[in-house]
Amino acid sequence: MTNAETPDQIAARIIRETRAVASSLPFDERANLLREVTKAVRDAVKFDATLGGAPKGAEWEKDGLASVGNAAEEYYFAALKEKQSRQE
Repeated sequence: MTNAETPDQIAARIIRETRAVASSLPFDERANLLREVTKAVRDAVKFDATLGGAPKGAEWEKDGLASVGNAAEEYYFAALKEKQSRQE
């Protein structure tokens, strides 16, 4: 018999681990971590079969996640630009 984690337990563990990792990364790598986590969630909604549950349907959820993903992308490239300006 296994003691499998529930989805809530998995999410809580991932959040704890993400915070621990983020606190040890330089700012540009934190920006990339945010970018990659956001992309993973967006891709799950976009490409994986879901059970639904979004307040106004799947397109509403995809649109919302696209906004978050775009913000994460913009932040990531701003962090890279800032890092580059510090090295010049």
